[in-house]
Amino acid sequence: MSGKGEQPQREQSLQEAVERLQRQILRLQADFANYRRRSAKHFAEMDKSARAKVIAAVLPLIDSIERAAESVPEEQREVRQGLEMLRDKARAALAAQGVERIDQEGVPARPEEHEVVRTEASERPRGTIVTVDQAGYRMADRVLRPAKVAVAKPIEAGHKTSRAADKEGDAADA
Repeated sequence: MSGKGEQPQREQSLQEAVERLQRQILRLQADFANYRRRSAKHFAEMDKSARAKVIAAVLPLIDSIERAAESVPEEQREVRQGLEMLRDKARAALAAQGVERIDQEGVPARPEEHEVVRTEASERPRGTIVTVDQAGYRMADRVLRPAKVAVAKPIEAGHKTSRAADKEGDAADA
């Protein structure tokens, strides 16, 4: 008779072991799913970082092409057009990789995207970009290179802009 009493106890012990193993399997599955998510995110970040490094290394080449195109005399129009085509293809390749130029004038300078290299007296509001000396580039939410810009500073009293001086000169002529 002792065999019959042991049977339910043995079944209960086996049932507890099965439940413990099922919980352990669920934990392992969750851990593995978390590992896969972390790995996918890590590899995506590595890919993004590698692409950004390669693109950042190419930016000086694109700058050189742009400067070369600007410096070619008008009588060498074909050379200029060839350089401009090369520049446009390089810009299109960057755009295909999700890279955007940072080169807007007339907008407020933002320290995340712009490096202010000088100020210029202007009638525009203080801190507004007056000229872009070197374009910057952004890929998604990451700035690869900030734009080098000149920003407006207020015109000092007694100093007139060329437009204000021209108006006064016109009034005096009348």
